[in-house]
Amino acid sequence: TALRREVIMRKLVNLAIVFGLAITVPASTAFAVQGRKIVKTFDKKSCIKISTVSGDCIVTKGVSDKIEVTVENSYRPEENFEAEFDESGRTLHLVEHIDGNTHGGAKWAISTPDETEIEFSTASGQLVIRGLSGQFEAGTASGDIEIDDCRGEFDFSTASGNIDARNCTGTWSEVNDWFW
Repeated sequence: TALRREVIMRKLVNLAIVFGLAITVPASTAFAVQGRKIVKTFDKKSCIKISTVSGDCIVTKGVSDKIEVTVENSYRPEENFEAEFDESGRTLHLVEHIDGNTHGGAKWAISTPDETEIEFSTASGQLVIRGLSGQFEAGTASGDIEIDDCRGEFDFSTASGNIDARNCTGTWSEVNDWFW
C-alpha cells in the first residue's frame, strides 16, 4: 500500500541521515564530547542495560564495588536530550532520549565491578569495553564495537559497523558483522 511505502521510505531516509552523520565524524573525536556533564553513582548491580541513539559508550573496570556513570553531551538544542537512569531490582537501565532535530553528541563513561553483565544497543554509537570479565551483549546498526583485555561470554552483532576484539578469551555465542 502507499502508506506502507511511505513509512518504509521515511525509515530509509532516517537511516541514510544517521549513516551520513556517522561517517562524517572523525574517529579521533569519537569520545571527545564537550558540554554538559552528569555524574551518578549506583550500588553494584548484576546487569547494566545501555541504550543510545547515537551516543558513544566506554565501559571499564572500576576501582570500587560501585557503578559510576558519567554522561557528557553537547546536543543542541539542550532540551532535546535526556539521559535516563533507572534502577530496577538487580538491573541498571541507562537510556539516551533524543527528541526532534539535534546537533552534537554524547559520551557515556561507565566504570563497573567485574562480573557485571553488559547489554548495549545503539543506532550509530560506538561501544568500547576494556579490562572486564563477565557477559557482554551488543547490537548496533552502524556503530563499532571494540573490546580489549576482556574475558567471558560474548554476543555481538552490527549491520555496518566493525567488531574489533583484542586479548579476549571466552565463549563467542555470536559475532555477526556483515562487513567483517
